[in-house]
Amino acid sequence: MTMKWWQTFKKRLIASTSSKQPSLGDCNWISIDLELNSLDINQCHILSIGGISGRGVCIDMNSGFHQLIKQTSELNQSPTIHGITEADLSKGDAIAPSLHNLFERSTDKVWVMHCHAIDWKVLKRYFTQYRFDIGKPVIIDTLLLEQYLLNKESLPLEVDLISCLHRHNISHGTQHNALEDANVTLQLLFSQLNTLGLTPNHYLSDLKHTGAIIHF
Repeated sequence: MTMKWWQTFKKRLIASTSSKQPSLGDCNWISIDLELNSLDINQCHILSIGGISGRGVCIDMNSGFHQLIKQTSELNQSPTIHGITEADLSKGDAIAPSLHNLFERSTDKVWVMHCHAIDWKVLKRYFTQYRFDIGKPVIIDTLLLEQYLLNKESLPLEVDLISCLHRHNISHGTQHNALEDANVTLQLLFSQLNTLGLTPNHYLSDLKHTGAIIHF
């Protein structure tokens, strides 16, 4: 499946003058989170995919989705960490249509992830395996953005999602869930932008110095 929209979108994002770039207020976001059965990005399996979209500094609560992935792989610590059991996964969706759903939802959006070094690389492996030409989406990594903010203040680099949410006074449920984590990650991005003094009239390029934009 070959798509041209990534190339078109990225050309808009990296236009030579800021007037040709979409402002932060005009950006369409999709926050994505995966629950995995291990942190070995070359061998792990996706247990669930969660995502939610937004525009500017608003979240579209009706856009949220959460899909359990049917499989027979070892769950390891997932029942304890994520609350996902074998019974849950037996009722889940096949991976190929789940990837297609994510593929369609992410069209022409800036991806938001907390620790893209894991989730993006796992998704890239799966998309390659199932022959989805996802290209290189523009990604904002809230972990890297928080690391930049903490370095500025010479504070300890506690950048796990829960620590970041606590620091930004964002409430989070007690149960790890891919949709819930995607939702609070997008909230975290908006809070980080505010901390940086960025308004909806600023541009994605105003974040380049933070090192938190991937594939820009």
